[in-house]
Amino acid sequence: MIHDIDESDKKCPIDVTELTLIGEDSSEVLEYTPGNLSITENAHLKYGCKTCKCHFEKAKVSPSILPQSQCGASLAAQIIISKYFLALPLYRQEKMYSQMGVDISRTSMARWVIKTNQFLTPLLDLLKEFILSRDVIHADETFFQVLKKVEKAPQSKSYMWTICTSKNDPTAVYYEYHDNRSGNSAKNLIQNFNGLLHVDRYAGYNSVVKNQKITRIGCWPGRPRPWTQKIRRG
Repeated sequence: MIHDIDESDKKCPIDVTELTLIGEDSSEVLEYTPGNLSITENAHLKYGCKTCKCHFEKAKVSPSILPQSQCGASLAAQIIISKYFLALPLYRQEKMYSQMGVDISRTSMARWVIKTNQFLTPLLDLLKEFILSRDVIHADETFFQVLKKVEKAPQSKSYMWTICTSKNDPTAVYYEYHDNRSGNSAKNLIQNFNGLLHVDRYAGYNSVVKNQKITRIGCWPGRPRPWTQKIRRG
């Protein structure tokens, strides 16, 4: 955006000489433009033989991750990123899209998320297989709450287990949900892996390391923080 002076100010008030551009002062301002929703109408042309009136041809329908749905791939990606990466629940996304002039129920979005997961499952399997094929991997687990879990109180802990490649390999991260922190969950996570496993001292990995050709690498202890030193000194 160019900001110029008026034409009447481009002459010197002393000798009326035409002023010459000698430079500019520039600055940058960060602005935000809200996301936009658009509708793409797909028209598949049809052709028929006027002579025999028996032969017809129709343009092929493009493949879709959600067949017979009004949800496009980009919208499905946005919903999933908002829900799992930005921790934005579907009921809040429902309000957000309503403010943009489009009513999308949380029920529809939940159905789209489930179907998209089914579509991506083969890719997730390949991602996990790739990580487990490396010589060195990292693994960890962290707890979170599932509010509506069958036969389990909302206050109880569920776990997200994670494996990823080391810094010397292409970056790849795989998440796997389990409703417990047992050794069986660890086994399901790193089954068929043979190599160096970088994990903490959690005992859930003990049986897996023992039964498989895995060398366990413990986390490197860091330097004590000042407040921990103070506690130890009493």
